[in-house]
Amino acid sequence: MFTNRWFPQRFTSPLLVGLLVSWLSAPGAVAAPSLTATTHEADADFDYIGGATTHAGGDKVGSMEELNADFRYVMSPQVSKRFVLRLGGEWQRSSLGVPRNTPLPDTLQELSAIVGTDCQLTDHWLLHAEVQPGFYSDFDDLTWRDVDAPFVLSAAYIANADFQWFAGLRVDLYSHYPVWPALGMRWKYADDWTLNLVPPNPRLEYDLNERLKLYLGGRIMGGTFRVGDQFGDEHSQPRFNHALLDRYEVTVGPGLTWKIRPNMTFGFEAGYMVYREFNYFHQHFVIRSDPAPYARIAWHARF
Repeated sequence: MFTNRWFPQRFTSPLLVGLLVSWLSAPGAVAAPSLTATTHEADADFDYIGGATTHAGGDKVGSMEELNADFRYVMSPQVSKRFVLRLGGEWQRSSLGVPRNTPLPDTLQELSAIVGTDCQLTDHWLLHAEVQPGFYSDFDDLTWRDVDAPFVLSAAYIANADFQWFAGLRVDLYSHYPVWPALGMRWKYADDWTLNLVPPNPRLEYDLNERLKLYLGGRIMGGTFRVGDQFGDEHSQPRFNHALLDRYEVTVGPGLTWKIRPNMTFGFEAGYMVYREFNYFHQHFVIRSDPAPYARIAWHARF
């Protein structure tokens, strides 16, 4: 869910994928909405990761639980036949049950604006660009050091209603890995089966009926955060004062989405967090966790 930020969460915007699917609802055509149309999208996402044995600098330090929340809103006014603006905001918070004497904040947060565009170049090509300027930190003592502006560039080629491929990259100049490229595809190879290999949520999906979809897949999340100016002093390790912290997480498991109404869905999934890393890359200090069970609920509306 760290949806920005993370390797994340947004290689190819999940909202762009949704836009493609809606455009492809009528086979053989990519129809632009009316020039006066403005769509609104709202998302709420919560997940819990159970206690996971955690190692800091190679030493076992205890068990860590995690509770995450993500709220996102985007409005998309159609300004021309092939051009859509994207304006909104997002707040994410991760609460960590940090083991004692571990140099890791109890919370990591993002509060950001969303500014972007979707551009239909031809009947087969779509471009997406999005930047999220905002605060990415532990929110202990906010300063200009905490400001970041990661951005995403992606392209989609629509071969037909059943097959599309995607290419993109996410750029965060503060991260240890400032550029993350990604490739993906969506292939509806049978009436009820879809292979949706689009980061950060690759899935194999099965349409049980018009309202209920089952899937097996994963989530790839990541982001970069700044800790407080006195964070290191508070942990008797001054080298961590105002340090940059990369975070990566991978979960896998089954899930379902239920279309409550034509424009609203509810989702649930459960499985395992198979990889989690916090990396103070300038200080060469890494904190990792063993696998642990997780559960997630999500709500999405488009109107």
